[in-house]
Amino acid sequence: NIKVVKNIPDDFTNPVIVDTTEGRANVEGNQIVWTIDKLAPEYTVMLKFTCNIMVTDITKRRTGTVEVTYQSASSFAEGLDIGKFDAYTRNKFYIDTVERDEEPGIFDCKLVFDNSSEFIIQLFNADVYSPEDESKKFVDIDPNDVPFLPSGAQWHSKKWEFESEEYPTFRKKLEFRVMPDFQTIVNGTVALSDVIL
Repeated sequence: NIKVVKNIPDDFTNPVIVDTTEGRANVEGNQIVWTIDKLAPEYTVMLKFTCNIMVTDITKRRTGTVEVTYQSASSFAEGLDIGKFDAYTRNKFYIDTVERDEEPGIFDCKLVFDNSSEFIIQLFNADVYSPEDESKKFVDIDPNDVPFLPSGAQWHSKKWEFESEEYPTFRKKLEFRVMPDFQTIVNGTVALSDVIL
């Protein structure tokens, strides 16, 4: 998000863009506006343009100022850490249960965790037990097997088969935490003085 504006003084006419090594440049009135979406650190880019000037005396001429505005991720936050925070989240989890058409009484089941919050969630424990026997687990996760869940993401367990004459209900225990995250953006403006010819 870089915008370079070259102001063209009245002594100069007919500005024409010759070449740009990056981005897009346009003539807008008495300005040349150059926009660059993204620029790597320490990378040099170039815009070439021409103008006409008619002089009848030896008066010094100003070439016009350059204004640069940009937005970038900040390196100021490196080394910072969040000590403690509290958060409330919107999320839901449920058992997706589908009875087989060709085998009535046989259900294909899986646990679904839906992160509908605005935060990154770490699911570090999920247990689903048989409704009749708590010692029988259908889901028992290793937290290392579940990636962090960004906002809007879902996690699905492996499917399991369950036989029942009625629609089954399972006992569930889930534990998760909201992960701290912060980003800093720098908005900058640079003005370059014009050159006197």
